[in-house]
Amino acid sequence: MYIVPPGTTQNTIYLKIRNSSTGLAQTGLTATSAGAQCSYTRALGSATAISLSSLSGVTAAWSAGGFIEVDPTKAPGLYRLDLPDAAIAAGVPFTIVALTFTNTVQEAEVLLLQQPQQPAGAGAIQTTVTITNSQTSQPIAGAAVWVTTDSGGTNVVAGSLNTNAQGVVTFFLNHGTYCVWCADPGFSANNPTAITV
Repeated sequence: MYIVPPGTTQNTIYLKIRNSSTGLAQTGLTATSAGAQCSYTRALGSATAISLSSLSGVTAAWSAGGFIEVDPTKAPGLYRLDLPDAAIAAGVPFTIVALTFTNTVQEAEVLLLQQPQQPAGAGAIQTTVTITNSQTSQPIAGAAVWVTTDSGGTNVVAGSLNTNAQGVVTFFLNHGTYCVWCADPGFSANNPTAITV
């Protein structure tokens, strides 16, 4: 799985391709190998074909649909694929890229389209907080979350951050007890929630 900022351009991913009979790494594939089928599917959308083209080398400049084997000896079965910019356009939470050839297992890679979170907090311990709907247990995306050292909410030590598509934010805190606060216009939060790091 990749996390890719939506709307970015010239993105490259790597896929491991396996032989369908043996399950072992498949080497020697090119953009013109038999049965080549590649596509991307954006959330709630239909599959869009990606036309594969051969790259001149593993460090070649990006080219939409560019495809090449990385190294059949040092990295057997690993291939580079350059994605069309439309696959990463803003507006959906994820894109799935699928690739197959004759006698290979169809491989798929999920690309989460979200902005990377900047670290929040001055501590040394990575602490993940997940915000969910208490009635449905579904994650709440886009909720503001911050951390204080007091239940009154006056001493903010980390945040505010917005939850990602999985309702997750990450803070860096030191050992201790903290209060986590959450705000989202579509929900009423039971603030604060105590956590111990």
